[in-house]
Amino acid sequence: MTNPMRILAAATLALTAHVSTGSAQSLADRIAGASDPRVQFTFAARADACGNGRSFIQISGSQWYGSWNDGDRRDVCTPGPVRVVADRAGRDVVSISTFVGPLPEPTPGITDLGRVRARDAAEYLLTLAERAEGRVSRDALLPAVLADSVDVTPRLLALARNQNAARETRRSAISWLGRPLDSRGRAVKDVADALVQIARDDDDNESVRQQALRTLARLEHGAGTSALMELARDAQKAWMAREALSALTSSGDPRARQYLRDVVRRAELPDEVLAAGIRGVGGEYANGEDIKLLRDSYAKFPGEKSRESAMSAIAQFSGSENVRWLLGLAHDANQPIQMRRRAVQHASRGGTSLSEIIKVYDETTDTQLKDAVIAALVESGEKQATDKLMQIARSDDSPSMRRKAVNMLSRSSDERVKRFLSELVER
Repeated sequence: MTNPMRILAAATLALTAHVSTGSAQSLADRIAGASDPRVQFTFAARADACGNGRSFIQISGSQWYGSWNDGDRRDVCTPGPVRVVADRAGRDVVSISTFVGPLPEPTPGITDLGRVRARDAAEYLLTLAERAEGRVSRDALLPAVLADSVDVTPRLLALARNQNAARETRRSAISWLGRPLDSRGRAVKDVADALVQIARDDDDNESVRQQALRTLARLEHGAGTSALMELARDAQKAWMAREALSALTSSGDPRARQYLRDVVRRAELPDEVLAAGIRGVGGEYANGEDIKLLRDSYAKFPGEKSRESAMSAIAQFSGSENVRWLLGLAHDANQPIQMRRRAVQHASRGGTSLSEIIKVYDETTDTQLKDAVIAALVESGEKQATDKLMQIARSDDSPSMRRKAVNMLSRSSDERVKRFLSELVER
């Protein structure tokens, strides 16, 4: 190779080395030194990201970000580059907007830096998330995780662990850790271990710890389920056990479902913690056998919170068998009156007939239970319910029940009720 050729090759290598080591800093400098307050740049997006270029972004075919109107719904979700628009006050970035898909026509008043490397964009955005304040810190994470072929997991974990960072930014970083990321060699177990460490730290912020538990429930391959079950077993830490059970409720993992059933069947946890497990069993994933388990285990539940959670789940599942069970509870004089009152309310909302609700009123002498029936009749608003209220107002043996019924009827705009009350006064 001739000397001139050697000099040219050396210069090329030096320039390449300078670009690879200094490009992230040069992007920050270019943004800071732009003449317009608003600056934009684009970079390659991960393969599973698309958008319409102006209002919505979709990731992994199921996660949507942004806003939609009727016109947007007709737009095709187009793979394309990520476009970031940074708005500044002086040299400080005060807002970040992110778009994916077709690029718009050049806009006056925006300095366009053009295409940059995805790795450099991610580095700049993650640094912004770590150092900026307010919503900029949080909003910088979305475009960072959209960068093609960049493993952002280590930086997200560092943000999640940083107790000096803003809570909202930490919660956002933790949430992203539970979603599919465009990373290579990502160790889900390492993420799970870090989230458990955050959740266990009694000195950390509770909302951040809750986010860590919820994210454990969403990890790929059910990687966080075993850890959540272990955390839920620690009955000595009621907050942790309750929140871990709540997180298991949302996971939908069959192992979590079976664990929650075992918790309910044993009924050994403190009342408030057990209530979380009951809500899990009787929630959106509940089937008929789950509801039967709640009915059969009800007598073992230790307090009002667990019993109320069971009644609520049973009423929401509905069905004639469940309504009959609730009515039986309302009629059972051996049950605490507060639970009987709640049974009336749940039975009414669960679809029982007004005739059965009225029967509870006629067969009891307890004024608190009668109060609950009157409230259910008022909530119903049907003619049969109004007729019963007027009967109570006219001729019930209890003056207090008559006053209660009159008070409830006086709020009605029904002309028939108004005439009734007028005639009652004249008597």
